[in-house]
Formats: sequence, structure tokens, C-alpha cells
Amino acid sequence: MSKGAIKIGPYSRERRLENMKQLAELRQIKFHIPKLPVYSDADDLLVLCSIAFNHMRNIQWTSEIENFHSGFNLALQAQDARLSNHDYMDILEVTGVEADERKHSSILIENFFKVAIKNVFPFARQLPGMMNLREAEILFNILSSINIVHLTFAVLGVYTWQGEEFFLNLQNYRLGLDRNHMIQISNQEIADFHIEYHKRFLNLQLTWEETMLILAINLVSSQKKCKESMAAHNRLVLAFTRYMQSTYGNSFVIRLQSIINFLAYFKQFDGLVKKFYEQNKKYLNYVFPGVLLKFLYNIGQVEESKNLLDDLQKYALQ
Repeated sequence: MSKGAIKIGPYSRERRLENMKQLAELRQIKFHIPKLPVYSDADDLLVLCSIAFNHMRNIQWTSEIENFHSGFNLALQAQDARLSNHDYMDILEVTGVEADERKHSSILIENFFKVAIKNVFPFARQLPGMMNLREAEILFNILSSINIVHLTFAVLGVYTWQGEEFFLNLQNYRLGLDRNHMIQISNQEIADFHIEYHKRFLNLQLTWEETMLILAINLVSSQKKCKESMAAHNRLVLAFTRYMQSTYGNSFVIRLQSIINFLAYFKQFDGLVKKFYEQNKKYLNYVFPGVLLKFLYNIGQVEESKNLLDDLQKYALQ
């Protein structure tokens, strides 16, 4: 037996020398293996969301809202309403007469919301984690994120403010609501909070891309927590982070904190409004003749709400 064939441990001397030679060669090689992100489709998601979101910027409100022109003219008459909600209900209960046309504003707003939800639906349906959901589940997620839908249309210019006056802009038609009128139909706390929200909104100057990704993240986060929804949420958060880094560079964390602070304030406003609705159910049940607004603010009857998703589903798929 040669000396090289003599085993030292599990290997022969020749095998050990060969292994050492190969190891030395491997150490000289510089491997160029790219590091992949956890999710590699962030840029694709940005493009996909942008295409779907662009549709919402071009809604033809006057043709899509049912009976728009007659409904808008009646809503304009409601701007003359100057009674508080309590006085309005007192007159109604004693005389059976509606003291003004405020109910018609609610009808227009409800029809506006239906069109808004219909146009958000295609955007929501193609988001990760939503593609395999039933239409009713997607619609429920949209309804659960209705305040972010509000914010979206504010960024798109459908809602605007001039001083202390709020406007709903539907193409060439504008419906205004000043602070005094806002106090009459709600209360001073809500009116003041609304104006402060407007100031913060203007200072923040959200971009379309930021708004689009905030809406997408909220829609996906509204569904029940499971592996698929958490994975979809993480993918969208990565896309949002990628956009923020590429847009703001090293200062993106400061911008992100500003957005988070604004959304936290917005959530407080939501709680304030819901408290008002809870305390004024009788009044709102009357001036909200449709089911949708009652459903959004939890003031309707369960029986009324059962068919809402089915009706919205039929409308959204038209």
C-alpha cells in the first residue's frame, strides 16, 4: 500500500490533499450573486396600481350619478337650510312638515358614494390578496376603508376648501358648505375639527402615488388576517417604502412620519363624527333616506343592510 493511500481519519492522505487544493481554489473565486429583496415585485405593483388608480382621476360624475342634474338642483336648495338638527326634528315631529330640503343633499351624497365605490372597485379587485376574494368581500373592504376613500377623492380634487367653506366638485358643478351651515347640521366641534383637518391636509400635500398606496394598503388590511393577507400587506408596504426612498432619499423617514401623524389625526376626526352620529340616530335616520349612508355610520337596521352588498355588487359590476 502506498503512503498516499494510508487513511488518516475517514479520508486517505491523497483525498485530503485534493480537498485542500479544491478549497484553496474556491477561496480565490469572487462570487457575484445579487441580493434579492424579500419581495421582488414592488416596482411592478407600483405600475399596476398606477394604471388602475388613473381611472379614478377621470370619473364622469354628471353621467354616472343617477338623475344628476335634478338631484344637484334640489341639493342646492338645501344650502338655504339654517335650522339646527334639533329644531328641524322638533318642527317635523309637531307639524309633519320638512322645514327645508336638507334631505336632498343626503340623496346626492349617497349617489356620489355609490359611483365612488363603483370606481374604486376595479382598483381594489386587482390588488394582491384581493384577486381571489368574492365581490361582496371586496366591497366590504372598501366600505371599511371609506374614510381613506374620502381622502383619495380629496387629493383628486373632488373635495376642496376655500377659507372656511367646503366644496364638493363634480366636474363643472360645485356644492358648497360654509362653517355656519356645518355647525347647524352637525355641531361646532365637528366644524372646527373639519377646518383644522383641511389645514393639515393642505400642508401635507399628499402626492397621487402616496394616496394610491395608502388606499391600497388600507384596502388589503381591512380583510381578515391570514397568511395571504399579511403577505399582500407586506408587499404593498415594501412598494410604498420603495417609492418613498426613491422620491425623498434619506429624508423619506421624516416624510413618512408626517403622513402617519396626519392619518392618526384623521382617525380622531372619524371617531368624533361617529360619536355625533351615535347621539343623533333619530335625526340621521330621517335625513339619510338611503341604506348606504346608514350602513357606513352604523345607524341603520340590520335588516336594511343585509341586501346592501348584493345591490352594490350588481351596481359595481354593471
